[in-house]
Amino acid sequence: SGTGASSRAINGPRTVGLLNCPAASDVVWLGGRRRVFNPGAASSTLDMYQRLVLEFEMLLGTVANIDNAEFSAGLSTGSGQVRTDNDIIGFVLDGDLLQTITDNGGTETLTAVASPPTLTVSNLYKIVVRNGAVDFHVNGVLKNTHTTNLTTIPLTANFRVKAEAGTGATKVELGNIRMYLLDA
Repeated sequence: SGTGASSRAINGPRTVGLLNCPAASDVVWLGGRRRVFNPGAASSTLDMYQRLVLEFEMLLGTVANIDNAEFSAGLSTGSGQVRTDNDIIGFVLDGDLLQTITDNGGTETLTAVASPPTLTVSNLYKIVVRNGAVDFHVNGVLKNTHTTNLTTIPLTANFRVKAEAGTGATKVELGNIRMYLLDA
């Protein structure tokens, strides 16, 4: 319903994608097509893979112009999912403040990130999913650990942004992204 032409483009040597919302109500996302095994579903410590890790560099545009209910950066069961969808794990905005979320079937745990980074500069985010917990890191520092409302469904990387109605443009710049499984 926006008036601009949302786009994803390569922009600079370290930017993998530019999720650009040039006008109010524009929405754009980048997501994986295949789900990856979720170690949260592991029934024992004898399983080969014990951790699912997603690391990414991210810079947000005008934070006040981002629709908080539509922004998510992390893991979900499908691409294009919004912050209010079921079965997501990641970084979200609540009142324009950085939060971490785990959601299992619509029941969520939402926690503020203490001493949050400046969101309008590039930061390194890391999510580690393991049996019984999810760890959230920013710039190499553990910020939150969730032990409740952990989905066990296979997950894919998902980044979504929408410019809030009645505001101006915003964007998400994504740098290096990697998702991998660890054995220990």
